[in-house]
Amino acid sequence: MEKKTESGKVRKKSKKVKTIRAVVSLVLSFILALCITAIIVLTAFKMSFFNASSVIGEFNKTNYYYSVWDSVYEKACNTIRPSGLPEEVLDGVFDKNVVYMESKNYIEAQIKQQDYTVNTTVIENKIKDNISSYIKKNNIETTKETDRGISDITGEIIKDYESALKFPFAAQYVKYMNMYNKVFAPLCAVLVILCIIICFVLISMQHWAHRGIRYISYALLSSGIMGFLAPAVIRISGSYGRLNVTPLRLYNLVVAVIESNLNMLMYLSCAAFVLFGFSLGAINTLKQRASHKR
Repeated sequence: MEKKTESGKVRKKSKKVKTIRAVVSLVLSFILALCITAIIVLTAFKMSFFNASSVIGEFNKTNYYYSVWDSVYEKACNTIRPSGLPEEVLDGVFDKNVVYMESKNYIEAQIKQQDYTVNTTVIENKIKDNISSYIKKNNIETTKETDRGISDITGEIIKDYESALKFPFAAQYVKYMNMYNKVFAPLCAVLVILCIIICFVLISMQHWAHRGIRYISYALLSSGIMGFLAPAVIRISGSYGRLNVTPLRLYNLVVAVIESNLNMLMYLSCAAFVLFGFSLGAINTLKQRASHKR
């Protein structure tokens, strides 16, 4: 009778230990899922939104540089209009290919934190020549005041030209990109180390290794779902398309960058699903080995 009582206590204690072990394992698995998800999100931002090459690529894909010409020409027209000069004085001033290359080089230099000087000499001379030709053609008397007016108009057009070529939020973007890049490596390192420790603890806690890997597989599956589902829903709904951003070229750029970041999140989440598949294979192999040992 005493032996049965003692045996029952042992079973009860063993069951309690298993329950505690299972609860602790689930908690560790949940923390592991959060860590893996955080690594996915941090890496996605590093590879897309805070990646200079990726962002520069989006400028090219959205034809941002070509649309700069429209802005440059419109601003120049607005500048000469109050003076009574016709838009014809701007003929041949802004070559689309030149504007494209100047804008491209300027913006890439801004994002890469390099110095760049816009060549405005040809445009400046062309504006002055066109206005002078218009004045002569229409027999308008030239005075010092007229010359000063031509210089003022030319100077204003050049100022607007240089302003239109550059990316207005480059300074802020570069500032936050540098801040992000400083914390990315150490933060990811901490998360990776934490993941390794949790994986080691999960496997060590179990009598059989495959049971520990099972909890790791739960974490991989959960992180894959968390990292994929939210971006997929946002991507399908297109809610970011309702952003109120002007001008149109900037709106197209913002939307393209958001989509690139969402896509990167989904791609990296798929990597978690792949690792989940490998973990299932490892569980199956180890389980078969364990059954043979029994």
